[in-house]
Amino acid sequence: MFVADQLGRLEDAPLKAGINVRSATVEPIAEVARVCARGGAFLEINAHCRQPELRAVGCGEVLLADTDRLVRYVETAREAATDLVVGVKVRAGVAGVDLPRTCRALARAGAAYVHIDAMDAERVVADVADGCGLSIVANNGVRDGETVREYLAYGADAVSVGRPSTDARVLERVARALEAATVSADSR
Repeated sequence: MFVADQLGRLEDAPLKAGINVRSATVEPIAEVARVCARGGAFLEINAHCRQPELRAVGCGEVLLADTDRLVRYVETAREAATDLVVGVKVRAGVAGVDLPRTCRALARAGAAYVHIDAMDAERVVADVADGCGLSIVANNGVRDGETVREYLAYGADAVSVGRPSTDARVLERVARALEAATVSADSR
């Protein structure tokens, strides 16, 4: 299986891997959950992508708009591997989706975190953080200390860089900002 092969390539790397999974049906989620658990990786269910070909088969943001089915995906992963850390990647601004309500349902289903693409609506992080019960990873426009501080102030527990992740300067700026935020939080 592709996921097992990829995790095997990382087994000596000093990191905790996460596997982002797109699936039009719930059945593959259980199999990937077991592989992730054996490989010590997180499983992140993708309810985020908006490419037409993914939406046409019921993946990505179409899954986000179907809370009951998304909850089944999380429950299936948790049942397949009870000690697995399961998260969900979502996007803000999907028509008809009440993201805070959806995130509360995901928490009840056993998700540990939500990875939010704020889509230039950073305030959504605060809306979700207010009582959702999940750890929050914020994404969109994370490039420097200002954006890191903004997301942390809105209630994010972590940030992800996204597309500029190949630019070492961006990664260094974000790392310095996170380190400063951690030192600041530790001194309180």
